[in-house]
Amino acid sequence: MKSIKFPLSELFEYEWKVDFIMSDASLSIYNATQSIFGQQYLHGMCVVHFWRNIRKKIASLVAKEFRKELKLDLEFLEGIHDSKLFESALSLFDQKWTPKAAEFLEYFFETWVGSNFCNWYKGSIPPGFSNTNNGIEGFNQGLKSKYTEWSRFRLGEFADILQEVVKDYSDETSKLPFPNSLTITEDEWKKAQITRNEVFYLKTTLYFIGSILKVKKKEN
Repeated sequence: MKSIKFPLSELFEYEWKVDFIMSDASLSIYNATQSIFGQQYLHGMCVVHFWRNIRKKIASLVAKEFRKELKLDLEFLEGIHDSKLFESALSLFDQKWTPKAAEFLEYFFETWVGSNFCNWYKGSIPPGFSNTNNGIEGFNQGLKSKYTEWSRFRLGEFADILQEVVKDYSDETSKLPFPNSLTITEDEWKKAQITRNEVFYLKTTLYFIGSILKVKKKEN
């Protein structure tokens, strides 16, 4: 972030400010953003990462007969769009579950309510922003799966890969027509299990129009 902020200031006299940052529960990311941007922004917690941690703790700290109901109550808390209503619901949540899952409640309030990663419910996220970092995570996964195959490279090798990435994601490439159809193989068709009979068609094209899926079958 320094490598971006510094040249913007030095070369373009532009002060880089942010209103909102989304991350997982990483103290290193949080501390870095605090160091660069100060406290004049809101730090959101990705709700996907929230649930990954919560499910593990429920499985280890909560009796089996209470787990389903507890998850439903947490889903309700997640969907609340008003901070004051969230505080009231949180108080009722505490009263209900402390007698049944005291150890989990202690973990929950310490980690997800009284910490820097408390902004995971919808009412804590500014309008227009996502409550997950799935977009950047998906982009990162796409880069790794397509270009690096999840491996690390020496600087010289990585420079060649980076050149390919820049070319593929350049403005010129982004102006190419977006495909509205795709061709699938027989194995992919069978794996998807989207037909009721045993007849499969090679090179079948699927056309997506709005929310309607149309299938155009080609003869072998």
